[in-house]
Amino acid sequence: MSARILNDGHLDRVAVNGDSALGLQPANSDALDLRDIGRFTVGFSAYSFFAFLFDYPLFGAVIWYFGAIKGSLVMLTLTLAVDLCSIRLYDWAKKDWLALEFIRSHRIYSGQNIIRRAVRWILTRTPLVVQVVFLSLKFNAFIVTALLREQRSSFNGLSRRDWGIFALSFLTAQLYWSICIAAGVEGLSWVAAEH
Repeated sequence: MSARILNDGHLDRVAVNGDSALGLQPANSDALDLRDIGRFTVGFSAYSFFAFLFDYPLFGAVIWYFGAIKGSLVMLTLTLAVDLCSIRLYDWAKKDWLALEFIRSHRIYSGQNIIRRAVRWILTRTPLVVQVVFLSLKFNAFIVTALLREQRSSFNGLSRRDWGIFALSFLTAQLYWSICIAAGVEGLSWVAAEH
């Protein structure tokens, strides 16, 4: 790959073997232009803000109001709708606004950070089921599915394999979050009752 700086300050990237499926760069390149960085920053910030509001205030309020079982069922329905809409929006936009496609093409990490090396090992050397469960403890089904789906299906909907990833991730994340939030609400209720 070769690159040169153009008059407007952007990199003119020319790949030896053609561009990757991302439309950004070849898979072996670490360079990004300012538009890519801006899109990732805005997309990730907006999605993180929405996810925070959904995961904490809304999820907690619904569990508190309806109880652990009914609240979990309500949030299961809402979360399913949000994750499916997010996948449709991501595919419709055909833009990598969360840097997921970029991250997926850069799975090779050779630095000294032990946590990053452990994550790389899990994402490259373990069965897909382990990867899905591992990622689902931190991310929602939309993020996990977009990150682990087949490269050829990027921005083209979900394959049968991708639907399996989505289902396992969705159920794992819902169970995990329902237990965590219900325990937090019960703990706060207990503290409030004691005082």
